[in-house]
Amino acid sequence: MGEASLQNWMIMPDTGVLIASRYNMVLHCFRQHANTTYLPLRSTPPPAHERIVIAIGLVYGNHYVKLELEGEYLVPPIALQWIHCKRPCTAISFFLENEP
Repeated sequence: MGEASLQNWMIMPDTGVLIASRYNMVLHCFRQHANTTYLPLRSTPPPAHERIVIAIGLVYGNHYVKLELEGEYLVPPIALQWIHCKRPCTAISFFLENEP
């Protein structure tokens, strides 16, 4: 497996928003100085027991790998794009379902 050309690189935060929205999932992205959670912009999240959550981490400054998070962990802050561009029904569904 060789290097991916520049046109195939994932550029965060744009790609994080696209992945979460396209697959209606939660994406946690861990980087050295900017950990972020990406949520779907337009769709209502599935119920908690059906929700897909994937974590990726940036290694060597240019490569993302899937992370296997176990147990409880701190959730990175939600991406600013989501806060400013989400549909109201998305926000209500996500936060009400996560209330204790």
